[in-house]
Amino acid sequence: MTSLVAVRQTPPGDMLKLASGFAVSQMGDAAYGVGLTAVVYARSQSAALAGAVTAVRVVPAIIAGPVAGLLADRTHRLNLLVLADLVRVALMVVSAVAVIAGWPVWTLLILAACAQAAAVVSGPCLAASLPGLVGVTGLARANATRAVLTELSFIAGPLAVAGLLAFDAHAALFAAVGLTFAASATLLFTISDRAAFQAGRSGASSPPSFRTSAAAFRTRPALSTMALTDVVGSFVYGLLTVLLVMAVPEDRYGLAFVALGVGGIAGAIGAPHCGESPRTVAVLLAALALMLDLCGLATDFLTLSVVLCLAGAAISMIEVRTDIAIQRDAPPPVVGTVAGWVLHADYVAMAAGAAVAAPLTTLVGLRASFPVAAVVVAGCAALLMLRRT
Repeated sequence: MTSLVAVRQTPPGDMLKLASGFAVSQMGDAAYGVGLTAVVYARSQSAALAGAVTAVRVVPAIIAGPVAGLLADRTHRLNLLVLADLVRVALMVVSAVAVIAGWPVWTLLILAACAQAAAVVSGPCLAASLPGLVGVTGLARANATRAVLTELSFIAGPLAVAGLLAFDAHAALFAAVGLTFAASATLLFTISDRAAFQAGRSGASSPPSFRTSAAAFRTRPALSTMALTDVVGSFVYGLLTVLLVMAVPEDRYGLAFVALGVGGIAGAIGAPHCGESPRTVAVLLAALALMLDLCGLATDFLTLSVVLCLAGAAISMIEVRTDIAIQRDAPPPVVGTVAGWVLHADYVAMAAGAAVAAPLTTLVGLRASFPVAAVVVAGCAALLMLRRT
């Protein structure tokens, strides 16, 4: 593991810029995801199109996730992060124009797919950069800190969306999202220690490849267990993006995700103290299943918010432990590629969750959809509980 220890310490100012830039970008992405779903539903009154928002935003990650990870292991990661933000700034300007000009709703879906295609490199770039920046012993704290900032962003983004949606300021929503991406690009561009983000610093004799990254999953049980569990959490999140837009009023849709974010902060803080054994992870999945079931039973928004808060804590703990497992257990030359594969699987699961939401509600009704999904998650928890190691 000595190859993961940084040969020099990144200046504190640069670390702050990296964390802040990524958090601001995530705030824009959270606001965009929640706001776009609400805008499309308000303009079309179609649950299917609302579900398509999540689907079209994850299709680029499904296709390009592994390739983005490979890029993170072969090129300059800071340049990729800045470029991703700048492209999304331009796309948000076009989205605002589309709303003002009254373009068809499907144009917003196309722009969303393009925005996600630009952003797909961000996760692998960050995952591949942190081990060299903080060393093995700093991974838990660094990932927890990053997750806390991300969850704060997930709260701030939907809160801003809730205010803008209350006034039907749809064009202003996209403009505000564009400003967050511009701020992120500015922060990242001013980082001085650019050498810390250069790929190939581990001294590997052979270039990263898909074959090497696949071997990491086969030979590292903790890595594969956490990756599979993270996929389940992503499925639940994708499902909630659609079920909640039908279950709560439009002006409270963003607040529902604020509740998820508040729980996510608590989960991120507790994640470094949580183990990665199958039984421990099974308990997290069982708790998530219970919260899904209670979502269907909630009779008022306050109760639903508390339940979503607990669900967000479970999802966040799973995400942070997965990030730690990737950065600790994946071979240094392919950390980005492994992260890209996990990103790919997560977005497949998220798209599947969003895609099944509408037909599920048609089949069993909105309230019954929550316990049906809970049974699936509980089944995954039971399978993990049966494992011996």
